[in-house]
Amino acid sequence: MSCERVFQPELNNKPVIVLSNNDGCAIARSAEAKSIGIKMGQPVYQIAGLIKQHGVKIRSANFALYGDMSHRMMTIIAELTPKIQIYSIDECFVDATGISRLEDWAKYLKKTIYQWTGLPVSIGVGRTKVFSKLANRLAKSGSGVYVIKANDERDVLLSTPVGDIWGIGKKTSDRLISLGIYTADQFTRHPDQAIREQFSVVLSRIKAELCGKSVLALDDHIETKQQIICSRSFGEVITGKDHLQQALVHFALVVTEKLRRQNSEAGCLQITLDTNPYSQSTAQYHRAATVSFPTHTASTSLIIKYAGRLLDQLFKAGYEYKRAGVMLSNIAPTQMRQFDLLAIQLKENEALDNVKDSINQRFGNQKILPARLLHQDQPWRMHQNKLSSKFTTKWSDLIKAS
Repeated sequence: MSCERVFQPELNNKPVIVLSNNDGCAIARSAEAKSIGIKMGQPVYQIAGLIKQHGVKIRSANFALYGDMSHRMMTIIAELTPKIQIYSIDECFVDATGISRLEDWAKYLKKTIYQWTGLPVSIGVGRTKVFSKLANRLAKSGSGVYVIKANDERDVLLSTPVGDIWGIGKKTSDRLISLGIYTADQFTRHPDQAIREQFSVVLSRIKAELCGKSVLALDDHIETKQQIICSRSFGEVITGKDHLQQALVHFALVVTEKLRRQNSEAGCLQITLDTNPYSQSTAQYHRAATVSFPTHTASTSLIIKYAGRLLDQLFKAGYEYKRAGVMLSNIAPTQMRQFDLLAIQLKENEALDNVKDSINQRFGNQKILPARLLHQDQPWRMHQNKLSSKFTTKWSDLIKAS
């Protein structure tokens, strides 16, 4: 939401929602949109009346913009802090050990991020990860910065409902309440052995953090993904094999670029085909097929070739397909590759892919792509009818001063 408002100030102080793939559901809401009753994940058709009544502004999810703004924010934080662990696209943990006057430092960090990116952020400071999450909740409802000092921790625990603790979901919260545990303070006083036996080791670690013991270490090592998936619903139902082939080529392009970005190769490919499970008037078809490669690879052309073979196995005429997916698994680091007689051909593919990746990184996403994706008729593309401009990643969309 904040990314949209940075470049569209006319959205400030107005109810705004961002929609999911194919503009189906509200996945982000401004405070104004929440106040009129729009719920997270609510389908657009259910809130059509609220949208019209309150003049709600709608935007399709602009993943290019959000990803770029996230990168800018994390880069600033990494430059101004000793150690950072990126937790999600809009959240990270920072090791503030050795920093004096923590509140002043947090205010400076918040101010710098806003000045350099236009993004308003909230910063919570605590002596453990779980306490910092509680502090962040308090920061959001206040000035944007909140520091939980050691002598204030008990008061925070007493005023925090158990369901507001980071890592405790609705079902676990309900179970704790059934045991008479309503607040974070009561949770910390519940016997640790009972928590382990009745719940899990993870919950006992959360308790330890709330007791002031740091057991969830700050880890700046980014684990390589063991599975990489691209699975999406189509903008329209598809009945033809050619259009399915187009979609799978695009999905294969996405997953192989991610694979090479983490310097890995895959040993296994799976594709899935699905009709619309919510349709009661059409025949249903849900199938998957898997193949193992002769040797690990990150070659886009080779994986597209195998995806085509799997499609030949799965495709059946007469069905209305609504979703497809490509998944790479059995992933290993590139340096661990087991070479075979095809190694020369694989090295040629690798060099070509590296050149394509470097061109796309320099001039924009998918400037070089398989010819099949140049076809104008692409009904599988998801609907983004309310998409804002790519203000930071596309030259023609840059803000112009007049």
